[in-house]
Amino acid sequence: PTDAQANFPVDTEIELSQEGKGTLVIQAANGVVLASLRETKSTYTFVGQYGVAVLKKKGANDWRIAGDVV
Repeated sequence: PTDAQANFPVDTEIELSQEGKGTLVIQAANGVVLASLRETKSTYTFVGQYGVAVLKKKGANDWRIAGDVV
């Protein structure tokens, strides 16, 4: 979310997991940076069931994602 919607403190970490067999997509809100080690984009998809990912807030409207997502 944007800081205006939910102002999490910097360094907040949120762990996500996909328990079901469907498709789980992480979508950044407009104006929010969502970056992984490989790229910055607005949508990341879990690679499959039991995948785990972590979001970490680095600054205002600036998040990192790591884990089982592409």
